[in-house]
Amino acid sequence: MNEPLLLAVVSMVNLLQFGVTFAFGATFPFLLEKYGQTRARVALVHSILMGITLGFGNERYVPSIVC
Repeated sequence: MNEPLLLAVVSMVNLLQFGVTFAFGATFPFLLEKYGQTRARVALVHSILMGITLGFGNERYVPSIVC
């Protein structure tokens, strides 16, 4: 695959993923009203989303220090 095209596609996917992740606070009141859940349950969805977004994939490229 062409490297500039791959870079553009990966950048757009990251832009969309981080946009949804970090815009969750703006949609929080809407989700509370729409689903009728408690604040804790709706915030749990955001916690899981942040964990998946920021928690996976970095160990392959960034070495970790083991004590």
